[in-house]
Amino acid sequence: MSQFVLAVENVSHTYTTTDGQVVKALHEVTLCLSPKTFTCLVGASGSGKTTLLRIMAGLIRPKSGQVLLNGKPLRQPQRRISLVFQRDTLLPWRTVRQNVALPLQLAGVDRKKRFMQADQLLDLMGLSEFANAFPTELSGGMIQRVNIARGLITQPDILLLDEPFGALDALTREQLWRELLLIWGRTHATVLMVTHDIREAIFLSQRVMVMSTRPGHIVKEVEVPFDYPRHFDLLTDPIFIQKEAQVREAILADRLSSSRLG
Repeated sequence: MSQFVLAVENVSHTYTTTDGQVVKALHEVTLCLSPKTFTCLVGASGSGKTTLLRIMAGLIRPKSGQVLLNGKPLRQPQRRISLVFQRDTLLPWRTVRQNVALPLQLAGVDRKKRFMQADQLLDLMGLSEFANAFPTELSGGMIQRVNIARGLITQPDILLLDEPFGALDALTREQLWRELLLIWGRTHATVLMVTHDIREAIFLSQRVMVMSTRPGHIVKEVEVPFDYPRHFDLLTDPIFIQKEAQVREAILADRLSSSRLG
């Protein structure tokens, strides 16, 4: 059995825009996730990070290379892999409970069981009192909690997060950092999270991977040495600041290299 729960091997991908332009999104990306780990992926906008997540979720077949789930080729979406999108995908005519339970409904799980599991997750996320509310009645932070709860309802082994906190204010983001780490500690899922926020990446993860400008590939890996649980005084720790500088320097060096090649 593979030591990695999910492995991306030399994945390249292109797509064609509506006006017929061929775009090289990814070039020979290799990335491996060990069980129960937390990894963050950072990089410039348009570098292919979202495309990579969709490939890892089985939603897109890469043009070349492969994705392995527990050592076996991934060819279609799997219940064991959950992807939480950057945008708000809640259905406005459904209550919070109904939105969270939707994946189980689509899987044919009976109403009582799926609502029971949804209520357990809402309790975990601190949203029990909003179970019967509609998305329009929630704050941005609450909406993201609901999105994450829906991503966890199938009890996935792997949780892929596409900038889940990107649209939130700084204080709400930082509050959700702690909440996400608590949830990760309780669910033991393997997490890969895309973010543009370097501090967020270092605070949350055990490893930060830097993706180049398009066509995206991994240009640097930075190991984060801090134990869990993590507290906000970590943000001023000299080693934290050093790791932040390493990630930033890798991004800037790639941009400089790309501009010279261009």
